[in-house]
Parts: sequence; structure tokens; C-alpha cells
Amino acid sequence: VDSEGNTSEPSVQIISKDTQSPTNVALTVTSYDKTSITVNATGTDDASGIISYAFQISQTENDDDFTTVETVPSTENSCAYRYSNLSVGERYYLRVIVTDVAGYSTVSEIVKRSTQDNGIPDGEFSEAIGKYVDYEPVSGSFSASGTYNGNSTRSFSTNTGAQWRILFVNDDTVTLIAENPTNTSFYLEGANGYNNGVKLLNDACKAMYSNSSLGAVARSVDIDDIEAVSSYNKNNYSNYGKEYSPSNKYYPNIFKDELTGSIDGRYGSLLGLSDQTDWVTGSTQATILGGKWTYYTYTMSTRYMNSTYVNIFTNSNTYWLASRCVFFDRSSAAFNLFYVSGGAVDAYWLYSSSNNNNSNSYAVRPVVEIDRTSVTIGRLGDGSRNSQYSIEAK
Repeated sequence: VDSEGNTSEPSVQIISKDTQSPTNVALTVTSYDKTSITVNATGTDDASGIISYAFQISQTENDDDFTTVETVPSTENSCAYRYSNLSVGERYYLRVIVTDVAGYSTVSEIVKRSTQDNGIPDGEFSEAIGKYVDYEPVSGSFSASGTYNGNSTRSFSTNTGAQWRILFVNDDTVTLIAENPTNTSFYLEGANGYNNGVKLLNDACKAMYSNSSLGAVARSVDIDDIEAVSSYNKNNYSNYGKEYSPSNKYYPNIFKDELTGSIDGRYGSLLGLSDQTDWVTGSTQATILGGKWTYYTYTMSTRYMNSTYVNIFTNSNTYWLASRCVFFDRSSAAFNLFYVSGGAVDAYWLYSSSNNNNSNSYAVRPVVEIDRTSVTIGRLGDGSRNSQYSIEAK
């Protein structure tokens, strides 16, 4: 209002009262090297808006030990930051505090990350195949129910004296294999031994040879592991891949889901030779039983793979592979599990389409798959059997 009594148009300002802390606050590591860790922080605030990101660091998980390295002013919903001048091969605990204009803050979950260390350099991992690693599984036990493996129930426990060697290395995973098969044999019999052999072997190894603190998950060695490093062409095996339809028509029930199994003219669509997630029991007689020949045998040698892998896979103890296969003749089909004996890949039949059962006991040979980014391998030791590479969680 002016002195003459004239009034202006009303002026309105809307003020939102902010009583909430920022939400969706998170911290993610995007890269790291020997002396730095780069992260990206996120947060949202729909009332007053984000005003800053305070990046904190500690070498313990205790709240009182965190210190703020830098507070970055920002009104954006994300903010990148690089922790620098860190020590080589050390583990750090990181978090961020996101603050809004009204002064409310939210602390992110703690992120653990180690800088690169003096372990095996990335470029030298390919040369580490066959080297020994000081891996220790967390001891466990496993009981193979007779319902699923045949007529015998067997219990197993961890072979704590196992030595471990590097089998494969890729960008994300390092795979170890037990130097020797277990001393305890694994009994499989009949249709249910074939139905569940893959799952039983994998579950037994997972229970007995994993280590959650290292992110290490165990399974059984399988035919795919051998084929991955072998130049042997199984398609040159005289009958491999050919289709057959025998006169006897019983089959283990898992066969109907196998990609190479044909029941009443329809091929399965779910399972490869080394796949199984659910328990399966029993056998059935088909109207028309058919399928593709998947059995083959050969002796591993330097003709087909390098000497390191020949040395790894060749062993005097006979051990199962967690992979099925089938061979046919005019009258029947034989349903088998692969095994390795004295360096030769072969298979043993457990059930036939004439409704006959067979059984055998072979050793188990575990492999362990570990996320490479979660462990340090080779800070100590030279990879020999008497000076094994160390392995530790980052």
C-alpha cells in the first residue's frame, strides 16, 4: 500500500517445510587401483533438495572411526568422488553422508573395498594355471539319501587335507580344483542314480568345500570343465550325436527334460548334460523312446591339451564327473554318468531301457569358484606345492 492508499497485486511465495532426511542414499565403487578408490554417491530429496555429499573413510567398521575426507557441495542426485593417496593392498570401509538444504542428513550403508595389492597381477593370472593356492573350505557334511541315489545312504564330511590348484581364470572368476579326489567314494545306482547324480555330486561338494567368507562356492568337476581345455573333437566319435530309437523303452524320468532325450517324438528343452536343479525319481516306459548318442571316451594327453591340464585331470583315483550321457544299440539305451579313470574319460551305466539297474562307487572331485574382485591371491607364496599362493578376503 502506498501513501495514497493504492494497493499492489498480491505477491505469493510458497515455502515447503522440509522435515524429512534424504532418501535412496547409496555408495557404489566404480573403479579402484593400487592407491585410489573411485565411488559414486546417490541421494534424493523432494522437499528442499540435496546440498552436499560428505565422503568418509575408515579402516574399521566402527562408527567412531570414520573421518570425513571431503564434503562436496552439490544439488544433483549423484556425485562421483575419488579417494586418493591410499595404501597398496589395504582394506577400507567407505560411506557417504548426504545432506539436504534443511540440514537433514542420511548416512549410507558401509562399502568395503581393498585397493589393488601385491598379489598376482591381472596380466599374470593366465600363467598361474596349475599353481597351488592355500584355500581352506569351511568344513561341512552331506548325506546322500537312498531315495535319490539308489539303495544306499552314505554320509560324507570334508576332506580337510585337500590341496587346491588354479584350474581356470577369467575376468571375474578364479576356479580352483582339489588336487586329488576324495578318499570316500560316492555310491550311485539305477534310475535314481542317473536322475540325481549331477545334483547329488554338486550339492555334496557345495556343502563340504565352500567358504562363504571368501565368497567361494564349490561344485563337482564335470565334463564341461574338461571339454573347455581339450581339443578332442567328440563329434569324431563314431556314433556321437546320432539319433536312435531302441526296442526297449524304459527311461529315467529326468531324460524327458534333457535336450538330447526324445520321449514319444518330443525332445526335452530344459537340461544339458551337466544341468539339474530339482530332485527327480523313478522311471517310465515310453511309447517311443529316442534320443541322441552323447557317450564318448578318450584318453587325455598332450595331443589334446597342454601338459598342465593333463597333469591336473589325470589321477590314479577314479572320480565321477557331474555329467550324464547315453549310448544306444538296437534293443536298448544305457544311461550313464561320466567318470575319469587314470586320465581316461569314460562313462558308467546305471540304468538301461530294458529296466535293468547297475551301480558303482567312485570318488568325488570338487572345484571351487571365487569372485576374483573379492579376494587377494598371491600376496604370499610362489604357487608351488610347498609355497602356496595365499588367498584372503579383501
